[in-house]
Amino acid sequence: VVRAFLPKCAGGIDAMRVLLIGYYFMAVTELSSSILFTMNEQKKLIPVYVVVLLWAALLDFAAIRMGYGIVGVAVATAVAYFTFFLSVFTMGFSKILERAERLRMVGAVILMFVFMVALDGVAGHLGPWGRAGWGALVRLGVFGAGFLPVCIYFAAKERLWDVIRGVIQKSPEVPSNG
Repeated sequence: VVRAFLPKCAGGIDAMRVLLIGYYFMAVTELSSSILFTMNEQKKLIPVYVVVLLWAALLDFAAIRMGYGIVGVAVATAVAYFTFFLSVFTMGFSKILERAERLRMVGAVILMFVFMVALDGVAGHLGPWGRAGWGALVRLGVFGAGFLPVCIYFAAKERLWDVIRGVIQKSPEVPSNG
């Protein structure tokens, strides 16, 4: 799609693919941050942000100095995002989980990431559809079908539908304007 509609941006596709790795871990980090906000300990995040920002700048600068180009900078940034995830996850979950359980959860987060990457790789190699148009839709469909059992498992484990049903049944009536 980018090559077809934004050919001037095609050189950044590989860098964006690398950054997507880091974005996954940034998204998971939000859950850990929420724990600290819930406990009114969000101030503890400030030094982590500062250290990781400096770490990212150092890694990015090193990638540039070593001539790795935009993809190298993307790799450095993804490493910094992963470092941020580990730092905030450890800080947030140390308040509510023992070390062994935290390590198990980090492993589960990484395993889920590996599963998604593998599923995307499989979806990308099925059929001669290409990466744009129908190919993108087929890939999305294969990825969705492969990921559906994971979603069903977690929905059942966390009793998601019971929670949603409970929220709907207990919702307050909307006051009328009369």
